[in-house]
Parts: sequence; C-alpha cells; structure tokens
Amino acid sequence: MTILVSLGPRLQAVAAFVPKGAKLGDIGTDHAYLPIALYESHQILRAVAIDVHEGPYQSALTAVKGRGLEAVIDVRFGDGLLPLLSGEVDVLIMAVCWIFFLPDRTF
Repeated sequence: MTILVSLGPRLQAVAAFVPKGAKLGDIGTDHAYLPIALYESHQILRAVAIDVHEGPYQSALTAVKGRGLEAVIDVRFGDGLLPLLSGEVDVLIMAVCWIFFLPDRTF
C-alpha cells in the first residue's frame, strides 16, 4: 500500500490553483511531491517535473520511480522551461518561497 503524499500549506495553496485534467509543468520540482500528490488525487493527467540541481532531481526521480509513476510523471534535469517541448504542458508551476524582511525586526 502506498501512502499519499502529504503537502504542506504552501504547496496545498499552489495545488488549489491547478485545474482538473491539467498537463502540468512543475519547474523547480524539488522532490516531485506536488505532481505526485496531484496525480494520485486524480487532479492532473500527467506532469513534467524539472529541477536544475542534481540532489533535488535525484530525489524527484526516486520518488516518482518508487511509486511506479514514470509513465505519467517525467522527471527531467534542466534549467527552467528549457527541458519542455512546445505544447506538452498546459499549466506551469514555478513556486517560490517569498521572504519578507520587516524593518522593525532583527534576525
């Protein structure tokens, strides 16, 4: 039995914007948790998960292969949109973590 991927609040917020039946491009995928969760919840048809860093790319490969999802989530090593082919996705996610520095705080 495979346990569903649990998304944190930030990725849950991003996932809420993905329309049902999407062909997803996840740029900066990290561990590929977002495309895995969206596919396993029947929200997307397929995904291309891309990362430019070797460690996160390998983590994504391991996560996707470990769930047997290689046919529907294609993990690619590359920079930004460059690994995508024209027309292969219809929704892009380029999630970032915003950091706000408040002038009255010290860190």
